[in-house]
Amino acid sequence: MLADTLAAIVFGNQSQEIGEMADRIRKRESGSFDIFGTRWQTGAYSAAFLNGFGSVATEMDEGNQWSKGHPAAHVVPALLTSAQAMDNCSGQRLLQAVIAGYEACSRFGRATTLRPEAHAHGTWGVMGAAASVALLNGADAEQWVQAVMVSSHLALPTMWNSALEGALVRNVYAGHAAEIGLRAWDFVQSGIGAPKQSVEYVFGSVLGQRFNPADLHEGLGDVWDIQRNYFKPYAFCRYAHAPIDAFSRILERHAVTLEKIARIEVKTYARAATLNNQQPHNVLAAKFSIPYALAVRFFTGKADVRSFGEELLFHEGIRQLMKKIEVVPSAELEKDYPSIMPAVVTLTTTDGEVYEERCDMARGGLTDPFTVDELKAKFMDLTAAAYAPDTQAQLWELIWTLEQQPSLAPLFDALRSIHRV
Repeated sequence: MLADTLAAIVFGNQSQEIGEMADRIRKRESGSFDIFGTRWQTGAYSAAFLNGFGSVATEMDEGNQWSKGHPAAHVVPALLTSAQAMDNCSGQRLLQAVIAGYEACSRFGRATTLRPEAHAHGTWGVMGAAASVALLNGADAEQWVQAVMVSSHLALPTMWNSALEGALVRNVYAGHAAEIGLRAWDFVQSGIGAPKQSVEYVFGSVLGQRFNPADLHEGLGDVWDIQRNYFKPYAFCRYAHAPIDAFSRILERHAVTLEKIARIEVKTYARAATLNNQQPHNVLAAKFSIPYALAVRFFTGKADVRSFGEELLFHEGIRQLMKKIEVVPSAELEKDYPSIMPAVVTLTTTDGEVYEERCDMARGGLTDPFTVDELKAKFMDLTAAAYAPDTQAQLWELIWTLEQQPSLAPLFDALRSIHRV
């Protein structure tokens, strides 16, 4: 998970938006904290923010269906930034904070029922980031609770439509959470606390409809959410992955041309059915469009990070096919979500032939997990944007043996060995 998230950060940090923000920030402040995958450094808060923004910028970050969100994108950027301020942080200490922090973050997500119009990024994830940073820095029980409660007051009033409409403030949500992880710990260390019932109030009444504390401890120690996550093979919102897999099976089993396609219907659970934009206008909107995901898969055979150039976004054939793809909610498929994340794709030809495939769990999840070799291939593909092959191999080895590393200095030194940026 750590390697996969770091790779997503490195690749995401190559985005134009990160570059422009970093330029502006560095005119106002100096610092020694890294924007991973670049040669830029800023102060700690800004570095956590930019790395958090980058972690979700390309939709390659891992996720967790039980929390209905992305714990690692909130936890890892905050921890890696905080660790740079520590004199002798070992690999084992970082891993312990990653594992425990991920669990806390995911359970905050499980306990929270957000308002339906909210986006999960930057909401309960602020508590996960704060919990993680507090753990890494040796907080006692009272300090840890205070860091979590303080951070809850700094959660964002997010909008799910920001993703659907391609509004890049959506990526700010995760960056904000990582930054708040560091700030919350500094607040607590400075004597700034929060009132009792902060978490229940914010997430049960303000940003959420319900907060169930029992979800924080049920099965704790027996069930680890970090072992029940998913890794993304496709550079799209996870809700599009089952439709991609089902559609791919149709294409593998039947010879279909564009002219032969009369219509395509995608049935899925209600949240996924909101990804129904048939004419996305930018990259982020396309990443949250099932019609675009299937159309680009049809024309290119892929759905990866290279599927979003202007020549594809505005490709006449892709635009034509998207108009034939309808995404509809299904009460039947809603019943088992989030235990499964199902989709049924039905393709009807102009000759009246009907081809249908169902996918309950997309590639990279519990029922069809990545192998270590596949995770490594993804890591190498994403980090090639910034590093030479020998540095990539060194980074992979350092992360894979992190538990045995007495210091994080070799990892951070390798991350600064930029070759391509």
